Amino acid sequence: MVDEAGVTHTRPGAPMDIRTIEVFNEVDYDHEYDPVTYTAAFDAVVRGVREFADPEKTIKFVGLNLPNIDNGAKVSLWATHFLNASNHAPDAVDALNFIGYHAYPTNGGYSRDDPGTLSRMFDYVDDYIANTVKPVDAIIAALSPTTRTVLDETGADMDGVLGPGPPPGNNARYWVAAAGYWAYMFARAANESTTVVQCGASQLMDAPFQEPSVTLLDWETGLGTARFWAVRLLVEELQLGDAMVSTTSASAGGGAPANAVHAMGVAGADGRRKLLLVNKRNAWAAVAVAGAQCTRLRVVDEFNGLQPARDEACAGGAFALAPFATAVASFA
Repeated sequence: MVDEAGVTHTRPGAPMDIRTIEVFNEVDYDHEYDPVTYTAAFDAVVRGVREFADPEKTIKFVGLNLPNIDNGAKVSLWATHFLNASNHAPDAVDALNFIGYHAYPTNGGYSRDDPGTLSRMFDYVDDYIANTVKPVDAIIAALSPTTRTVLDETGADMDGVLGPGPPPGNNARYWVAAAGYWAYMFARAANESTTVVQCGASQLMDAPFQEPSVTLLDWETGLGTARFWAVRLLVEELQLGDAMVSTTSASAGGGAPANAVHAMGVAGADGRRKLLLVNKRNAWAAVAVAGAQCTRLRVVDEFNGLQPARDEACAGGAFALAPFATAVASFA
């Protein structure tokens, strides 16, 4: 490869071990495809990759990758055409491994001056799961049962929420709300979708004049925002193969709705017991876990700044969560 400075880069050693290829990004918005023309282009890419790089057909493919501005009805329309095997060439129909579509709560009335508006990000998740994820799950079940879904862009990109300067000083509460939004999306999709296998937190680095509210890192120091540390927290505390167990939560007092704190219980085969908690309100929440002895509580909230999840006391299963906090509690 020759880069923009004219320097040639040659990769030493064995060829790259490419496992998955996403066929174009946000295909209707960025590339002006419709379902028919995109399906034909997808098949052509599959044939080309297999002819020149993958004759053994080991590489898997991700299709659609629709933008967040497409509502659930449009995603369903595309999925219905794309997942119909009769619309694909015979030599590409076996490449319907994954589909993707993106999630960003944007332009929803969020205000830097009214942090209570940030709770609307959680309403966005509720709508997205009900009106996009579950209908597409049903389409997959009917047309292509082996296809799985990757929510590979689950970011928080919006105007009007950041002040001047880098995070978190430009709006500490926004960053923890955006972290909680992603954790809540992960929990809802993991529990309720029959096809979602990935929830990716877009995106690693952005900066002023280029969608700064979506960044996982502080563009001046490279340190993680609350969004980064929430992802890291779940990576460290949860494992593939963990069982998600039936979990109930109720709210009382302070005018809190019944689902003010979302709870997802996890049981590991090695005996681990975890509870993922997301405070969806711009208010403190006093939490009491019935009949369980908490051994560790790790929290991401606005008091962390750009630092990792911190440990808090949780003796007896009682503790408090700051506005929009994300936490994982461990139990004996």
